Amino acid sequence: MITALASANSTNLGFHPFHVEGHCSFLSQVEVRNGDNRRNFKPKTNFVWLGEVHGIINAREPTHFINEGTSYYKKPRLVGIDERSESQHALLVNLIRLYHLTLLNEEGDLRNVKNIRYDDGHSTAHTSWPREIGEKWNWPNSSSSEEYPEFISLDETSEQQSHSMVLDFTGLSDEEITIMWRMCSRWCQRTNFKLDFELPKLASRIYCKSSRTMPNFLEVEEVRTRNPKRIPKSSQIWDLIVKYVRRNRLESQARSSCLVISHIMLSLLPDTLEGLSFLSERVEIHLPSLFSLRQLSSDKEENERMLNDWRQIEKYPAIIFNYGLFVANCFPIGLMKRELFPTEGVHEKDLVNAMVSYATGIGVASFDNSNLFVSYPNLVDTKNRVFAVKANVEEEKGYSVENDIVSSFGFPCFGNPYLFHPLHTFKNEIEQGTPHEGEFMLKKPKIENNKCILNLIDAWSYAWTYRIGGYDCHIEIDNSHLFKAFAPNESSWTVIYLVNKKKTDNLVESKVTITKIEKRKNSFFKLQDFTKPDFSPSCVEVVVKKKYPIDTNKSVQKLQNWDNILDGAKNLKG
Repeated sequence: MITALASANSTNLGFHPFHVEGHCSFLSQVEVRNGDNRRNFKPKTNFVWLGEVHGIINAREPTHFINEGTSYYKKPRLVGIDERSESQHALLVNLIRLYHLTLLNEEGDLRNVKNIRYDDGHSTAHTSWPREIGEKWNWPNSSSSEEYPEFISLDETSEQQSHSMVLDFTGLSDEEITIMWRMCSRWCQRTNFKLDFELPKLASRIYCKSSRTMPNFLEVEEVRTRNPKRIPKSSQIWDLIVKYVRRNRLESQARSSCLVISHIMLSLLPDTLEGLSFLSERVEIHLPSLFSLRQLSSDKEENERMLNDWRQIEKYPAIIFNYGLFVANCFPIGLMKRELFPTEGVHEKDLVNAMVSYATGIGVASFDNSNLFVSYPNLVDTKNRVFAVKANVEEEKGYSVENDIVSSFGFPCFGNPYLFHPLHTFKNEIEQGTPHEGEFMLKKPKIENNKCILNLIDAWSYAWTYRIGGYDCHIEIDNSHLFKAFAPNESSWTVIYLVNKKKTDNLVESKVTITKIEKRKNSFFKLQDFTKPDFSPSCVEVVVKKKYPIDTNKSVQKLQNWDNILDGAKNLKG
């Protein structure tokens, strides 16, 4: 048995870097479960806060940021606001993203960011911000009065049948009503965060149910332009969200709005050069129109039951970020699995949830409105896609390069299960297991002309095992220029190589030849060459025994005696 220790250093399974553009705290546990007729999620235990983990920045370190925008990166854009009655999702999305951006700004100036430079030792790619950020974080609203809605007090003399919009602000203070007014106005982008996307004003005229008299905001010039009050603290914004949701029994809509935020708040930083092309993927956000008359009903409390999900989110709003980590890490894995084991009939609006579920084998949280979703339209079908990225390549061997444009040989993998390992991605498809599961078998290879012949999955498992030990696998693979199995130095996780599907009928059964096992400069434990004819056990069992995260001091917890962990290849079966 080969037992590998996974820790957060150069020999680890590690944690994958994310674009977070600011200070985000990493939560150590997540559980997604089935529940009722909806797919619910809740924390498994109380959260444990960790420090900096390869690009996920702890809120206690306000001087460090990870850049979310790159020269290839495209902001999410609002595609359309679909008409549907009784929906406050757009308003709730605005409130929740205001909370998150304000929280991040409290931990450090949102302008205090740095660009990322991709460098794997063979190629480099520079990143840059889509736009310059000049002013400090403040209200993301326009200076034009046309971009603000008119708030009108609802009273007994009002003609209720003609109301196009009614919101219940009962129990809200003047300051809180002002926040609601701003969140119903046009949202103007002020930063490079994914959450900070443009959104038009939600309505022109809104009737407000409240014990307070609605001021005529359009006549109060200083509210808009003359030294407006600073944004309240994030804790005040969250208290407002909780109060408003409870009063209006919007738990289901609030939960779904949190899912929208989770789907877009993080981007996986690809660990391959070709994978950088995913930073330019078009992201579309679909929101129902703001429309509500239910505030006129006295029995609205009976129309929506309290969901367990929202109870948890109320208490631990960081769950939104936690679930965002889960989606960002598992979505690309689902896309990769789809290339190996195609699945048909996935609609654009279901793609993210479908791929996350495909990667994990479990049901995931779904939206409560068919017009509410986040989509990647160009990833629905990738059969004829060409993925390319501009880069500087020092040595072109192994790359497909033309005019500094690097094209992928097939679908470029851009994510691995660092945060949620083991992950049973291939549990039902591959009997002997894979590195994703943390326990797998190296099957006896076929030897031809003193060379090791394997299919794609088995070759990947071999290359992964040797790379963890400090060895490189030289390979030959049909229909590609690849000559060595690649693994980023930060993680040592070998990338599965997906050749062009147009040139092979069965990607899993693609022929891969391991031509040489080469010891790297830094080797961590001795492994015999299982690809040689004179050493051919029937199978070798590989087990990831333990995993250690980086602590708050950015150091790695180490074991006292490595010999108790790394057993080498002593217990071979055969």
